[in-house]
Amino acid sequence: MKPLPRDFIRRIRGAFPEEGPTWLRGLPDRLEVIANDLRLIPGAPCDLSYNYVCQATLEDGSPAILKCSVLKQDFERELHTLQVLAGDGVVRVLAEHHVLNAMVLERITPGDTLSGMSADDDDAASEAMASALSRARERARQRRRHRLARSTL
Repeated sequence: MKPLPRDFIRRIRGAFPEEGPTWLRGLPDRLEVIANDLRLIPGAPCDLSYNYVCQATLEDGSPAILKCSVLKQDFERELHTLQVLAGDGVVRVLAEHHVLNAMVLERITPGDTLSGMSADDDDAASEAMASALSRARERARQRRRHRLARSTL
């Protein structure tokens, strides 16, 4: 694993003063366990913000993205949202590692990140995020109604 960028280290330590330093120290070992458990090869890191995100290659040679989160609640919330949206305007979740707060996502190229969109057009980025959240809420409502209907049968 290449050394982590200094600004990423500072950002993680600043945002997560309790968990961040330990998480950063354990990241190389964590990536190795994730790679073995999910049968992938981690590649070059992407632009790093508050998660470790890198390109990955799956066992069958397919390209993917590996994303590791510091906090369990952040990981679980994002995983749930992506699973509810199920690829509708967002990447699909290919695998997850709940113990180590990691998910494998489909790699979409070309693709636009919200941060990249906001640099060019903040209103468009906000609209894209609001649209995705609206779809997630509607799908969650539909799932609840479906579960309720099944439980009354």
